[in-house]
Amino acid sequence: SLSRAHSLLSNVYAQKQQYDQAIAEGERAIALDPNNDLSYNRQGVALSFAGRPAEALPMMEQAMRLNPHYPPFYLGDLGWTYFLIGRYAEAVATLKEATSRGPTLMVYYPMLANSSVQQWASQQGADSQTLEQALAAAQRGLALNDAYPAGYLALGSAYLWQKQYEQ
Repeated sequence: SLSRAHSLLSNVYAQKQQYDQAIAEGERAIALDPNNDLSYNRQGVALSFAGRPAEALPMMEQAMRLNPHYPPFYLGDLGWTYFLIGRYAEAVATLKEATSRGPTLMVYYPMLANSSVQQWASQQGADSQTLEQALAAAQRGLALNDAYPAGYLALGSAYLWQKQYEQ
């Protein structure tokens, strides 16, 4: 009967790639307490993991409405969802805010770097500063944890795009 317990279980199922169970637990959490912001956030994450980011977006927005003092990871999750939808400029802005409010949340730096690269590549922002910001974000993430593989992938992607742009 505890909403947060079902939210946590939803998160576990999503991490285990058992998306149907994750989404079902998220729905149960929301039904038990429709005013619990964490339940909406976790449901949004489960939907994003399940390849349904367009459905995740209103869940994440609802979480932030319910708790105007939401934690920085809500912004990170929202930025990731924007990235998955292809709304790169919004992803960049949201992930910048997430890393500003939670500077040690290293997982969001590679997301910011990748969003910046995609924003640049899709010509939503075709200046070289976008790629420089991508490199800086990837480097900041690696400075926080040099054993995080996504950080190296983001750094390599930004570096390759920058080298291609310079030619």
